[in-house]
Amino acid sequence: MPAPAPRPLPARARSQVEAWETFLNGRSLKQRVVARYLYEHWFVAHLVLEGGDVEAIDRADLIIAIGHDTIEKPPFIMGPKGPQVVHVSYMPANVEQVYFPQCEVIGDVGPSLELLADRLEGKLPHASALLSLRESILAKITDRATEGRWPPTPQRIVHDVRQVIPEDGIVALDNGMYKIWFARNYRTQVANTLLLDNALATMGAGLPSAVRHGVQRRQLRAA
Repeated sequence: MPAPAPRPLPARARSQVEAWETFLNGRSLKQRVVARYLYEHWFVAHLVLEGGDVEAIDRADLIIAIGHDTIEKPPFIMGPKGPQVVHVSYMPANVEQVYFPQCEVIGDVGPSLELLADRLEGKLPHASALLSLRESILAKITDRATEGRWPPTPQRIVHDVRQVIPEDGIVALDNGMYKIWFARNYRTQVANTLLLDNALATMGAGLPSAVRHGVQRRQLRAA
């Protein structure tokens, strides 16, 4: 089924789009590098900082940041009047202007979260306050996951890969914008079954990751 035709843009918006298209399609190598950098970060910001995600952060009075490193693209920006932040990781936080957690839990992340959950269970009076918002975020993530159009949507590709890979199968991703869709939409049931590099990512990392894990865990399926 073909995608519906987009609605026409107002004249003012169309002129702005044309100006940006001219800027992002410059011919020099410098213009190409800058344009790609800008476009990729706009796209990531559109995926990460939109809709219910931002609303959840705005409504929270406490954020538990698991394994966050300031070298990564931040899921939120801390400010003087924002919610309190607990940093859970193997290493202490790199305290900066945009990330200064009030509390840290340092050690093996898995056992740390289990101990934290045991101490908090039944003691949070508003524990269910954001459950409805969580459901709407999950529904938005799965939207268009079974759409039968061509070319397929990124959501459909991630959905179909999830359907054919067993729970303990490993998906190793190379660099590229498609990995953002996998990071957001690919639901894992077993630890270390979705491998992707981040931040200062190296091209071609997916293949050696798959080979290494295929050798180490021969009985599992790697894609």
